[in-house]
Amino acid sequence: MVSLCIVHTTLTATACGHNLIAIVGVAAAAGLKAAMKACNISGTVKLIGTPAEEGGGGKVILLNEGLYDDLDACGMAHPGGGYGPSPFTGSCPINGPATLARSGFEIEFHGRGAHAGAAPWMGINALDAAVQGYAAVSMLRQQLEPTMRVHGIILGSEKWAQNIIPSYAKVSYSTRALDVKACLELRRKTIECFKAAAASTGCSIEISAPDVEVYADVQNNKSLSLSYQAFMEETFGDKLEMTGMTTASTDYGNVTYKCPAFAPNFAIPSPTGSGNHTAGFAESAGKIEAHRLAMKVAKGLAVIAAKFLSDDDFAKEVKKEFRRFKRGAGESQSISTDGFEWV
Repeated sequence: MVSLCIVHTTLTATACGHNLIAIVGVAAAAGLKAAMKACNISGTVKLIGTPAEEGGGGKVILLNEGLYDDLDACGMAHPGGGYGPSPFTGSCPINGPATLARSGFEIEFHGRGAHAGAAPWMGINALDAAVQGYAAVSMLRQQLEPTMRVHGIILGSEKWAQNIIPSYAKVSYSTRALDVKACLELRRKTIECFKAAAASTGCSIEISAPDVEVYADVQNNKSLSLSYQAFMEETFGDKLEMTGMTTASTDYGNVTYKCPAFAPNFAIPSPTGSGNHTAGFAESAGKIEAHRLAMKVAKGLAVIAAKFLSDDDFAKEVKKEFRRFKRGAGESQSISTDGFEWV
């Protein structure tokens, strides 16, 4: 059985082209179904709609529920653009991580309210704790490796007034690194910054770091990726970058550890500076040319899926490559969170 993933999300202002991901998945599935009927190709195709890629771990939840258990291979595609001129029309990196692993968490600070003018000494300032932790994390960044990221925001302003010592504040953060083990270690260090801030201000804290918010690095199956590259180049003249990585993250990484999978990126026209997660990219992703490029990519995914279903030698090669990757992944690439105490 092969699967084609589509992504939809309700995250505020995600601006990441998830509408195009959905177009690619639906169009590829429809085209593959027609090809299977016309060419008498046997097999099963599963089209999986996956919400909450950016936060919430939709694919992680579906993995835990067994939705991917019967799959032999999986594919999806993601748009990008707005980063300046490039000789490439897309990418599908192999022989290493194509994205960073990512862990998301939230921390709530509880203090005590008081009149900021009449009796500030009676208060315990939760906002101070959040700001102090934010500053500590900013200092931590100086010692991080180039492939590590930590970023977040302070929340809770709906409960604040300028003449009241804030009794509540919240931070929402992500850490990223080359693999899950390094990502979780960075998460531990980041949380320690906020724990120290809570202790120094006298606040109590609540930490939420669920396993569904831990995303593995994407590991594109080499055989699937090279076959896709060859088809796109021969058919459309596309030039794909097959090395390097993006320092973004996706819950699809967890899928690539479950079964042979790949996730090519494709470029859409977008003004320089209007990359993913900007208003400019959201506008670009809604234009006709972006939709046309998504349909082209859908053809590529459909052809590779048909090849997998109809070519036994190719399917065996794909599965052999996946077994080789799993043997070589080892402990450093495990997506388990066991052994990381952060409370």
